[in-house]
Amino acid sequence: MAPDGGGIDQGTLINVTYEFLCEDGPEASFHVARMRLMEDVNGCYELDLDLVTDERTADTDLLLGASCQLDIMRGEHVRSVYGIIHAVDYIGHSEDHLLVSVRVVPALQLLGLQTHSRIFQDMSVLEILGEILDAELGQYGRALDKGSEARGTAPRDYCVQYRESDLDFCVRLMEEEGISYHFVHGEEGPEVLTLTYENGDFTELLNVDGTAIVPIIVQRPETADVESIRSFDYLQTLTTTALRRRDYDFLTPLEPLEDEQAGADAKGYTRRIYRHTDRRFVADDVAARDLDHLQAAQARGKVGRGSSNVTGLVPGKVFELERHARDDLETKFLVTQVIHSGECPEELMSTADGSGGGPRYRNSFQCIPLDVPLRPKQLTPKPRVYGAETGIVGGPSGEEIHVDEHGRIKVQFHWEEEATYDDTSSCWVRVRQQWSGPGWGFQFIPRVGQEVVVEFLGGDPDRPMVVGTVYNGDNAYPYPMPDEKTRSGIKTDSVSGDGSNELRFEDMSGSEEVYIHCQKDFTIATENDKNQTTGHDETLAIGNDRTKEVGHDQSETVKNDKSITVVGNHTESIGKNMTLSVGDNRSVSIGKNHAESIEGSSSQSVAKSKSVSVGGSSSESVDKSKSVMVKGAFDTSCDDAMSTGVKLSTTFTSGKDFSIGTDKVFNLDAKEDVNGKSGKKMNLMAGDDLNIKTDKKATITAADELTIKVGSAKIVLKKSGDILINGAKIDVKGSGAVTVKGSSV
Repeated sequence: MAPDGGGIDQGTLINVTYEFLCEDGPEASFHVARMRLMEDVNGCYELDLDLVTDERTADTDLLLGASCQLDIMRGEHVRSVYGIIHAVDYIGHSEDHLLVSVRVVPALQLLGLQTHSRIFQDMSVLEILGEILDAELGQYGRALDKGSEARGTAPRDYCVQYRESDLDFCVRLMEEEGISYHFVHGEEGPEVLTLTYENGDFTELLNVDGTAIVPIIVQRPETADVESIRSFDYLQTLTTTALRRRDYDFLTPLEPLEDEQAGADAKGYTRRIYRHTDRRFVADDVAARDLDHLQAAQARGKVGRGSSNVTGLVPGKVFELERHARDDLETKFLVTQVIHSGECPEELMSTADGSGGGPRYRNSFQCIPLDVPLRPKQLTPKPRVYGAETGIVGGPSGEEIHVDEHGRIKVQFHWEEEATYDDTSSCWVRVRQQWSGPGWGFQFIPRVGQEVVVEFLGGDPDRPMVVGTVYNGDNAYPYPMPDEKTRSGIKTDSVSGDGSNELRFEDMSGSEEVYIHCQKDFTIATENDKNQTTGHDETLAIGNDRTKEVGHDQSETVKNDKSITVVGNHTESIGKNMTLSVGDNRSVSIGKNHAESIEGSSSQSVAKSKSVSVGGSSSESVDKSKSVMVKGAFDTSCDDAMSTGVKLSTTFTSGKDFSIGTDKVFNLDAKEDVNGKSGKKMNLMAGDDLNIKTDKKATITAADELTIKVGSAKIVLKKSGDILINGAKIDVKGSGAVTVKGSSV
């Protein structure tokens, strides 16, 4: 169809009129002389009005901050615009009128005048928006409509508003989640901030004939009976056709999360954007964010632009284009931007016939085909943290170390408005260590109350990382400064106690020292060799027991003296042999008893003399044989009695003479027989009497001859049986009979 107006019922559109209402302002009736309204999807509108009143003394200051309403009326067809008067420009008087210009904005725009630094935890974007906007818009009597809540419902563990206005923060979150917003102005109430998630959430506009159809009428559109588009062009531009994104999750560092939205233009060319993670990782939503970004880029590739007199043309409304030269463009479009303008010169000319001046209403607009997804571009810059910040480690009351399974801590930042200084201070924040590996590296966990230095990955306040600690007025250095400035080291603090472990270095020239202090146990584990060298003295003091175990050999060399003092008992156990070599003298002193037990043999070799002195008794017990061999003389001396007891036989053997001498009595006592034997002569001599007595018989046996001699008297008994008795006088007496027999007497 040709855009010439043919086929349209002829009539005359009713002129547009304007009505301005402001109940919170001065008691004066204001008329609209000029109007300009700029509206966008995903943006705040601005309504500039030139107002005229006959009340020359009206207090226009009361307009500032007041809620107001502009009605754009074409007969009974009314389009209302609500807002807050953001600026008032007192122009002055013209003839009998007072002129003032005002700028009207939505209540949302005023949130750009307030800035906060705060942290939201474990809340979804929609929950964050609800918490902020319900309160802030509510104070102006405005409301938020979340719609179908098809997006932004996934909780974020940590989301920071850092030195950012409420407006920028809320808009940025919506852009990140692919949520669009626009304003709905009802007939009975102020503007409602409305969220949309897909193109199907937008509603159709109403032309004055009650339909969503808007025809193109180039010639004399004011003579038609419907509102129409006067001009319409369709702009197409090359856009990004593909997008690849990579995300990083520290829990799977070698498995990056990736997605690619592939595509090409009509000629087969590909223009791809690669993006690495630029926000805090929450979940594996790479594909969804990839698609959002691509849709936002491609939404600007097909744009309809035109001018019209359609008062209901509002961003976020859908209309159907009619009477275009290209049939493919006679389709539904979504309005994305409108600039409205209108003039009422009669208000300035004191006339009411509407004569003179420019058009009473017109607009220019932009739109996109309804089948092109509308996705907001991420235009709102995210605040960055330049340089390091400090904060205080937080945790539950009474807990000194508050940490999760990944060694992360909570940090209370100084800039947070509502500081809690507890375990809700922040998200879990990773802690930089000097070295880190799978099960090895440094491990120093900042304690509750310590001041830590925090940097932010990429300057993103949502991505903090602890990189160190600093001392402050509450936490002083372990070594007083500057008196002990030459000291360095590590000093820990016992949890729930008053002690500490310490590794200290003293670097004062002449007093250099390495000091190690363990509050309780000290364990050293060496898998292989350990070498220790001490240039001078070493002192080892052990307050209680000491146990030492050597798995193999032990060698100890003392180049000078060695002294060991054992106050109590001393026990040594040797599983096999023991060799003791003393180069010079050895002295063993035992204050009391000495016991020695040898399960096998015992051998002792003395190259020279040996002396054993026993102050009291000496007892020796041998279960079996005992042999004593002396190559020289053998002397046994006893100052008192000496007793030798043998349970079995006793044999004394001498290679030469064997003598037993006593200063007094010498007794031989045997419970059974006493035998004496000599290989040659045997002499039995007494310096005094010699008595031989037996309780029974006595027998003296000689193989050849037996002689009994006393002085000159003698009795000789010979082997032949002869008996010789020789004496000076021989007496034979008997108490009874005496009988003498022989072959001859």
